[in-house]
Amino acid sequence: MSVSALEHEHPRYTVAYSVGFETRQPASPAVATSAAATSSATSADAAAQVAWEVALVRDSPKTGKVVARLQRGTTVRIGTPKEGWYPVQYGDDFTRAGWVYRGAIGR
Repeated sequence: MSVSALEHEHPRYTVAYSVGFETRQPASPAVATSAAATSSATSADAAAQVAWEVALVRDSPKTGKVVARLQRGTTVRIGTPKEGWYPVQYGDDFTRAGWVYRGAIGR
């Protein structure tokens, strides 16, 4: 939104956000193991869509060569994340593979 159409007394404004973090107690070992198994089972080969305008697909996480660009809304299959990157399968029969940064994938 532009403030030029509104009456205001200052030429510049600053927007600040406050973030809070919550500490949680770890679950009992039996519950934690079960939750981890469920989490990895549901994240492996799950379908998701690209949330960013354009997501870069790399041949390896972080610094790999860019092998494709996926438009917002493209459906991909994602595997278990590694260092903040999802292994993805994309394309017409999900036959192409690469890595996409986790922020680019809407879950």
